[in-house]
Amino acid sequence: MQTTTPLVIIDGIPGARIEDVNFNDIVSFNILKDAASAAIYGSAGANGVILIETKKGKTGKPTFDVGYYTGWQTISNEVDVLSGPELYSLFKEYNEPKLNEYFSDHYMSHLYNDELGRSGTIDTTNLITTNWQDEIFTTAPIQDINLSLAGGNEATLYRISGGYHKQEGILRSTYFERFTVRANIEHKFNKNLSARSNVSFSRRQKSGLGTDDNVYGNLMLKALQTPSFLPVYDTAGHYFVNPFNPTVDIPNATVANNYTGRDYENGINIMAGLRYQFLDGFSYEVNFAGTQYLKKSWNYTSNYITDGGRVNGGSGSAEAKFENQYEIQSLLNYNKSLDSHNFSFLGGYIMQRRVEEQNRAEANNYPAYYNDSYYDIAIASTGIQGKSKPVPKAKNSWLSRVGYNYNSKYIFQFNLRADGSSQFGAGNKWGYFPAGSVAWNLAKENFMSSLNAINTLKLRATLGKTGNDNIDGFKWVQTYVASSVYLYGLYNEAVAGYAQSETFGNPYIMWETSVEGTLGFDISLFEDRITSAFDVYRKNTTGLLYEIDLSPQTGFDNTTVNGGLVEVKGWEFELTTHNVSNVNWQWTTGLTLSHNENVVAKIPDEMNIPKGGAIPRGHSTLEYPNAIIEGQPIDVLYGYVAGHIITDPAELESMTITTPDGVEYYQFRETTLGDIYFADINGYEVDKDGNPLLDVNGNPYKLFRPEDDKTVIGNPYPKYIFGINNTLRYRNLDLSIFLQGVYDIDMLNATRMDGESYTPWFNQLSTIKNRYPYGDQSVPRADYEQQNKNNRVSTRYIEDASYLRVKNVTLAYSFPVDLLNRIYISKLRVYVTGTNLFTYTKYKGFDPESANNKDGIGVNWGGYPNYRTITVGANLSF
Repeated sequence: MQTTTPLVIIDGIPGARIEDVNFNDIVSFNILKDAASAAIYGSAGANGVILIETKKGKTGKPTFDVGYYTGWQTISNEVDVLSGPELYSLFKEYNEPKLNEYFSDHYMSHLYNDELGRSGTIDTTNLITTNWQDEIFTTAPIQDINLSLAGGNEATLYRISGGYHKQEGILRSTYFERFTVRANIEHKFNKNLSARSNVSFSRRQKSGLGTDDNVYGNLMLKALQTPSFLPVYDTAGHYFVNPFNPTVDIPNATVANNYTGRDYENGINIMAGLRYQFLDGFSYEVNFAGTQYLKKSWNYTSNYITDGGRVNGGSGSAEAKFENQYEIQSLLNYNKSLDSHNFSFLGGYIMQRRVEEQNRAEANNYPAYYNDSYYDIAIASTGIQGKSKPVPKAKNSWLSRVGYNYNSKYIFQFNLRADGSSQFGAGNKWGYFPAGSVAWNLAKENFMSSLNAINTLKLRATLGKTGNDNIDGFKWVQTYVASSVYLYGLYNEAVAGYAQSETFGNPYIMWETSVEGTLGFDISLFEDRITSAFDVYRKNTTGLLYEIDLSPQTGFDNTTVNGGLVEVKGWEFELTTHNVSNVNWQWTTGLTLSHNENVVAKIPDEMNIPKGGAIPRGHSTLEYPNAIIEGQPIDVLYGYVAGHIITDPAELESMTITTPDGVEYYQFRETTLGDIYFADINGYEVDKDGNPLLDVNGNPYKLFRPEDDKTVIGNPYPKYIFGINNTLRYRNLDLSIFLQGVYDIDMLNATRMDGESYTPWFNQLSTIKNRYPYGDQSVPRADYEQQNKNNRVSTRYIEDASYLRVKNVTLAYSFPVDLLNRIYISKLRVYVTGTNLFTYTKYKGFDPESANNKDGIGVNWGGYPNYRTITVGANLSF
């Protein structure tokens, strides 16, 4: 299923990127959610539209603004793991012979806090404990500076700004750096003709070891897995290689530095337009909007690091990605007011073109200790290959909008847009998307005139259709890919210059369409001291674009088709109250609360639904923790129901069932005390005719069968999302406190599942101190072979990820204007801000928001956590 990313439009430029905007340049930020308001933006707005408008110049004297802040970031939470002595005792418990084999005299010399005399045995009281989380996390500085100059006269308005942002990562050797420049200019040639231009440039640079591209290279996960009694370095100052598994990465700052990765990206956004007003109420405008991005990436993984490193003798890659998009808009507007009647019309044509090209080269087997000049692919000895892939895309659109407003009492608006997309073949290119909205402000009716407390009471309704063509290009036709070198066989034999089939085209694919309706109201009371809005919505998406697997005989992995039905419904509520408002004191409270749910109403037959009706999704190593199931949310969490831990010998004995055909075991032959009892889901055993099977005593019996007893075990989507914002002002001092949270959401804590699995030679979470038969026996027995598979995806590791977070607190002081004017300053505001200060949650991982969606929706397997940030800054105007 395709992406649900909304369309971002910055100053009329579609496809611009939020991360390239200096937030000090933003004057307004609006989100269009319903189909009626987003329909005019066509298929690109199918998932909503984010409208960002940046600051412009004003008539009057020029103003010069300076903003600066600096601060630091820290990880907000660490996960408790076993100390060195505790881990050694655990290893000894379940595999002492292997432990003695690995702890040779050479390795033992590195496991002590000091160089004491040794007797040839391990002294657990003197083992070191390395906190690997401390080795990878750090206190990271952050700084930001922005400058702007704005002004203008009756003919010309201008604003020019620049910004610099530098942010070190809480993971060592990671950082983000951004430089931005923006110029907004508007000019009136005469009363009829005007022009505008908005040009911005950004340069972004980032670096660091991947945290979610490959779970086995996930640095945070490795910090929890690496044995805590191992040192960072050996006595010679080299990395201490894990003696139990030499291919396991040792996460520390020095090793992280040996994954050298740099991303540089330059972006240019341009909007230029002319507007001509003529006759009475008519205007015509032509606009050009363009974006261009050039990204260069270099990555080098040394032979100290497993992923692509030690296995391949060091590996490197260089990539250049070019994106160029432009849009030409030709628009005719009409606005006319006759007494209380207001009419509006918009019609136009839009042509959009986009080209994306990617060039990549990869190589293996670099010289020993090679870690600089990482962009030099040619220095490697084997596996040098290059790939190039241009992807063009085009869209032509016609649009129209008609509006009528009677005294702001009765409001009507209707849209129609036609989009023609190159993503589809002949006969399917064009999609037609109508939408409409109506509103009635009852507060303006005569029968409401006696209710003085009500200032606004507006009822609203919308209905609209949108389309989606967001798939890779040329899915409707068979394509080929060319490469300079093709590697095949056991010894990577090379063939120079080749082309092979890439996609199995489907000429019948067409627009994915959604129909959405909303009902709502706006109300304001007591001279707008209390304002509120409520909306209820429903959206049905049909003909979803998705990929299905093909038979190996075709020579292709998959192809794209349409089908299925997804239903989305929910409601949103907003409330703002001005609790106190006088000369010295102001106190405002804002509350948002929303509920959303989705359900897969229909799965197409082409998806080859397996037995049980669940289509597995997610990470294969986790045995696919998500599933697509009719009647359930998209990517629902899917696994086994874990019951209690077996501690009663009588219960264990009862799990052996004698049948006329022999002995059956409820779970496994190896199941023993300290193992988890997994629930049978599919009921009593039956024969091929559906008759119950009986044991030797004539009783029906149940068996736990992994292939049949999977079921829905969690919903990865929250039932409620809420936010509470309080702003208090006393004279020149102001305080804002923003709380954010979600309620009733399930998450698979795969980090905990991994940390209680007794994986050979990995560290474990401190919770296993309560393993059977120790402590409160709340954790399964130590069994590194996992004969009962206690660490399978099950309800045991589904946790409530609900949370309440103190998201942002800002305390600021604005200096008196009369004092500042004496030193030729118009405004000075100083502040201190804390972000992610406190989190209240039952979730046991790093962070309840750190789900790593590459491993599965609602799955946390070492995902990058939120960090706590403290900043101090000032805003100054001249």
